[in-house]
Amino acid sequence: MGEFISILINSYNRADALRRNLELALAQDYPRDRFEVIVMDDASTDGTWEMLSSLAAGHPNLRVIRNEHNLEIVGCRQKLFENLSAQSGIAVLVDDDVSLPQDFLSSAGAYMGAHPGIGAMGPRVVYAKDPARLAHEPNFVGHLTGLYSSRPAEGITDCDWLIACCLALRVEGIRKTGGFDVSFVNSHEEVDLCLKLKTMGYRIVYYPLVTVRHDIGEVKRKAGRL
Repeated sequence: MGEFISILINSYNRADALRRNLELALAQDYPRDRFEVIVMDDASTDGTWEMLSSLAAGHPNLRVIRNEHNLEIVGCRQKLFENLSAQSGIAVLVDDDVSLPQDFLSSAGAYMGAHPGIGAMGPRVVYAKDPARLAHEPNFVGHLTGLYSSRPAEGITDCDWLIACCLALRVEGIRKTGGFDVSFVNSHEEVDLCLKLKTMGYRIVYYPLVTVRHDIGEVKRKAGRL
């Protein structure tokens, strides 16, 4: 029996994209009684909440939450952590513009289950409009300079941090670190969390054996400092 997995999605005023990708999340080939999907509507005004309420009526493993005020991405993710089920062993952050393949949970869940030292694991992420191209890669932080760098990897690779658009996290590690530091607002928060996990002895692993599609424009890469 695999670990219980919680898929966590937050969204603001993107009802159409959310519905498409939420249906893919609900269609996972993982056992129905071993995963849940929790979706947070961040005070949308475009009918998102009505759509979610209707969808939840037909899916017992879908939970929906509505914020009265907009919390922004990091605030939502942290609040989603606080709403994890007691039995959850792995939490998977998924942006509302990320499309999961049907075997995502079975593949990623099996690998993390077999390797309990992994604190965070991210898939191969490609551009939705050009799936032959990588959108995100495993990332590193220079120990002396603090500069970020990334490099492509064909195989499973240990690294320093991974993009949070689709990131599987061990719930035990979330609780030990306290999760995200909400003062980052919308940048570097996943770097901070991954580095905290590493200092506690967890591995951060790039797992390109499963691929997700991210519906974003061209990513402008530049060196940044912590």
